[in-house]
Amino acid sequence: MKKILISLIGLILPCLLLGVWLLADRAHWIDPSLFPSPQGVWRMIREMWADGSLGRHVSASFFRLIWGFALALSVAAPLGFFVGQSKVLRRLLMPTLAFFQQIPPIAWIPFFIIWMGFDEMTKVSVIAYSAFVPLFLNTVQGVQSLDPLLQETAHAFKLSWWQRVWWAHLPSAAGPLFVGIRLGLSNSWRALVGAELIAASSGMGALIAEGRQFSQPAKIVMGIFMIGLAGALLDMLLRRLERYLVPWQGSE
Repeated sequence: MKKILISLIGLILPCLLLGVWLLADRAHWIDPSLFPSPQGVWRMIREMWADGSLGRHVSASFFRLIWGFALALSVAAPLGFFVGQSKVLRRLLMPTLAFFQQIPPIAWIPFFIIWMGFDEMTKVSVIAYSAFVPLFLNTVQGVQSLDPLLQETAHAFKLSWWQRVWWAHLPSAAGPLFVGIRLGLSNSWRALVGAELIAASSGMGALIAEGRQFSQPAKIVMGIFMIGLAGALLDMLLRRLERYLVPWQGSE
C-alpha cells in the first residue's frame, strides 16, 4: 500500500497541469488556433487510433529505433570491452570520441540524406550514431571499474581471457552498461524524432511535421505527448530489466 501511495505522488504534478490547462481553455485564455484544448487532443487521439494511422506512426518509429539501437549495441559493447582492457587503445580512440561526442546527431542528417537519400537507412544511421557514444563510453568505464582484487584472483586461478570476461569483467561492466543503454536509448529516441521531422513520411516526428503543415495544433500536441509517453515507458522498462538482470548493482 505504501509503495502504491509513493508511486501515485508522481501523478500530482501532471494532474495539476491538466487542471490548469482545462481551466485556461474554459476561461478562453488560449487561442484554440494556436494551442488546442484537452478535448481537442483527446478527440484527435481517438480519431487517429480508430483509423489506424496513430498505430502506423508509432510502429514506424519503434521499428527504426529497434534496428538502429541494436546496430549500435552490437558494435559499441564488444568494442568497449576490448578498449576498456587496453590503455593503448583508450589513448588512441578517446580524443576522437570526445570530439564526436560534442556533435549532435541532427547535424549529420544532411550528409546521411546525401549518401543514402530519404531511405530508412538514414533514420537508422542517426539512431545508431546517437546511441554509440554513451554505449561505448559506459562499457569502457564498466570494464575499467573492475575491482583490482577480483582481477588478481582471476589471474591467480589462471582463468582464460573468455572466463575473465564472463566471470569478472561482464558483471563489473553490467551496471554502467545499463546506464549507457538507457542514455543511448534516450538519445536515440530524441534524435529519431528530429530525423523524422526532416526526412520521413511516417513516424512520430513526421506526425508533428504533418500537424505543422496543415495547421493542426491538436496533432502537434498529441505527437509531443506520445513521444514523451513512449520514452518514459521505455526508460521504465529498462529500469525494471536492470533490477532483474543486475540485482547486485541496484537502481534508484
